[in-house]
Amino acid sequence: MRLSKVLKIGWVVAVLLGFLAGNAAVYAALQHNPQQEFHSIETINWFELSMIWFSWFLIVSTVLGGITSSCLIVVYKLFRYI
Repeated sequence: MRLSKVLKIGWVVAVLLGFLAGNAAVYAALQHNPQQEFHSIETINWFELSMIWFSWFLIVSTVLGGITSSCLIVVYKLFRYI
């Protein structure tokens, strides 16, 4: 398996986990909303919710993508000749 394919798999997994983390953060924000900052009876504040989702998505996918890529490069180089 080529290194580029291995790295793509790592980044796809990181992006999917970032997507799940963003959804979990938005769900927590909607459930724990005592001051009605994110939603009230009449409205939903989509801007605030999208900022929460995007920030969690960006941080989790970037950090996990970097860690996963680094680990996969090391494993690829170690086991390339086996």
